[in-house]
Amino acid sequence: MNAKKTAILSILEILKKYSDVDNKLSHKEIKDYLERDYDMVLQRKTIRENINELISMNENIEYDETIRKSKDGMEDLLSVRTNFYYSHDFSDEELIYLIHTMQNSMVIPFSNRMEIIKKLENLSSIHFRKRKQSERVHCTSAENNSVTDNENEKRINRQYLLNIALLDEAIHEGKKINFYRYPIDKENTWRGEAEVVSPYWIFQLWDDEVLYYCDDYDKKLRYVFIRRMYDICILDETVVSKEEAEWDSLRHYLTEVLVMSDEGELVTFRVDRKTYNERFRRAFSDYNIADSDIKREYSKVTITAKVKEELMIFWSLFYGLEIIEPVSYRKKVRRKMQELWNLYD
Repeated sequence: MNAKKTAILSILEILKKYSDVDNKLSHKEIKDYLERDYDMVLQRKTIRENINELISMNENIEYDETIRKSKDGMEDLLSVRTNFYYSHDFSDEELIYLIHTMQNSMVIPFSNRMEIIKKLENLSSIHFRKRKQSERVHCTSAENNSVTDNENEKRINRQYLLNIALLDEAIHEGKKINFYRYPIDKENTWRGEAEVVSPYWIFQLWDDEVLYYCDDYDKKLRYVFIRRMYDICILDETVVSKEEAEWDSLRHYLTEVLVMSDEGELVTFRVDRKTYNERFRRAFSDYNIADSDIKREYSKVTITAKVKEELMIFWSLFYGLEIIEPVSYRKKVRRKMQELWNLYD
């Protein structure tokens, strides 16, 4: 590879790593990065020529353009390109959403998730997560009211991503937020009062994201669907400590009551093939069921896995599962079903 191609590729890597729409680079800054990172000393004229060639080849390179004026005040024919930056394929808000989705993935092992999250973070500049999303909302969320249905849908999705980004910033900085909540009844236009809460965790619940938080009013752990939140504002107040909010009880509930557990007993159960879908598998979180444990016969799927007794009985009633072993579980489910039958008889 000749020296010119090497210089162009190095400049491209510098723009990808150090620049974005909020962090633009001058010729001098690019020159300094070339010397520091690549031990490459180039004249500014050479750098300018390489950048112009790079712009002609790569549509992701953006810049500001001004008209050069001569000393007598007359406009020159030449324009000057300054403030260069790389327009990354994903916005910060989109990357934050993808990262949270990956963090809550129930089908990918933890170690692989961390590798993928690192790759996602590298899709932006080094300024990713360092910028204040709260300072960007006012200039990105304002939209013209006279928009088409398709544009309005894009605006709603954009606002949802902004909500995720704002909550992510508040959680990372350990700051309280206040927000308003859309009423469940769409015809109700009552705004209500702002809620002040301590945000802790964004969690994927079925096909939506929820925020787990501590309510400032009664110091109880609660959750809210993020799509129902609007006008989120980060406050300059530190969150209530997780110990005071009894955070451990929530983690116990999520990890030992709602999902499979290694502490459980080995259970063999049968489920209808239609029920054994992605939504069903999500319920078992990180405890993936190996293919060797699945025997497909006709329209049924037979599964063997460690499951806590309370959870197995709950899912049997909820999904209509048939427990094969242990027999003691079968008897308890039958007794519960008999109780329900007597209740509605």
